Amino acid sequence: MARKCTLPPRVLIPGTDRFPDDVVPAETSEEESNTLSMRAFLYDFCLVSTNRDLSKGYLSSLETVIRQSGGGHSCLAKACATISFATHGKPLNRPSLVKKARIFCDELVSSMREGIWCPSKTDTAYFKMLVMLMGIYEIVVAGDQDLDNDLHFIHSHVTGLTGLMNVDRSPLKLLHKYRQHLSITALGKDNDSLTGLLFDFDKVKREFATIASPEDMTAMTDECLALDRRFAAWQATRPREFMPTEVGKMGHRDRARPTVGYWPGNIDTYFDLSVAGLWNIFRATRLQLLSQIIQLSEGLGEDPSVHVHAAICAVDSMVASIPYHLTEDLHNFVSESASNTEIRTAGPFLGGLLLLHPLYYTLRMPFLSAEMRGYLRDCILWIGTRMGIGQATVLAEAPQVDNDYIDSACFIVWSGFLW
Repeated sequence: MARKCTLPPRVLIPGTDRFPDDVVPAETSEEESNTLSMRAFLYDFCLVSTNRDLSKGYLSSLETVIRQSGGGHSCLAKACATISFATHGKPLNRPSLVKKARIFCDELVSSMREGIWCPSKTDTAYFKMLVMLMGIYEIVVAGDQDLDNDLHFIHSHVTGLTGLMNVDRSPLKLLHKYRQHLSITALGKDNDSLTGLLFDFDKVKREFATIASPEDMTAMTDECLALDRRFAAWQATRPREFMPTEVGKMGHRDRARPTVGYWPGNIDTYFDLSVAGLWNIFRATRLQLLSQIIQLSEGLGEDPSVHVHAAICAVDSMVASIPYHLTEDLHNFVSESASNTEIRTAGPFLGGLLLLHPLYYTLRMPFLSAEMRGYLRDCILWIGTRMGIGQATVLAEAPQVDNDYIDSACFIVWSGFLW
């Protein structure tokens, strides 16, 4: 059912300062428009893996669940259409689609409230997916209201999802509790799996916040260093097919700051977007761990340079993944990179959704150069303007964002790896 959105952007009528009417094409009925929007969501956000040892995809069972639950007339299909209207409405300059998304959202929220009070309806993958999708919608429309309202609406969906899934609000604990859904050979086993590392970092992160003495700092440093050795070992021992593969290099340009996708250095490809997304979750988590180690080293009067170097390598690897996440055709992008100065065609919006929060965590690292910080902010802003994901614009422009806001958004996004 997946189908790329082919609706053109609404641009000024040649020779005038007027835009054409913001209406559905005459040959397309409202019902057909809704169906096409749902299919565009499947193209943009769903990924079915071709090798289950390397990837479980992303929302890979959604299309099947839609077919089994009423097809295009189900609430799930309507939620998909809602998100697609919102994500495409903004970059295509079609406010009627954004308005339609709001109307659909209100109708779906009523359906969700009914489901919450009917246990027989809530004990299904269907309803969990519905709550998760409406959380994605709130991430997409973030910035339409003030930040407090954004936080309230995202929190409400996370609260519903944590209740349905019987798990704490932590996105790291979510992946650990449901690790059987990510039981991919390439991710490792038991404590040495990706989910095991994420879970252990969550524990170390909480302990780090309670340090009260030099003795605590020394013990915490030892614990963090031991965990980082496990992170480094995990990275070095992944199967070759799961590893990033260099497909080109971006040369230096005579520009004040590289445009999005054009940072000098390696350009990497991956097995699929799910694998790329998991790699950047790994990198963003390790960066937070290394940031703690650097702070501890400085507090103990030790030289943190080796840890700063490891962190910069992780940042460089994440930056090398940006073109893969954001472009429609990476090989064309690489072959035309010498003559182009910007990404011509955005890829499926899943790439931006999975890249957004790892980029934001990286943006907050204190050891970044001003140039790199500016570039990462430009990339986040690009995800907002070109892929219609409003939270990206919020994160690029807000001077300070509550950690709960980011954790809640990650909880929603990362849950898509489980279905």
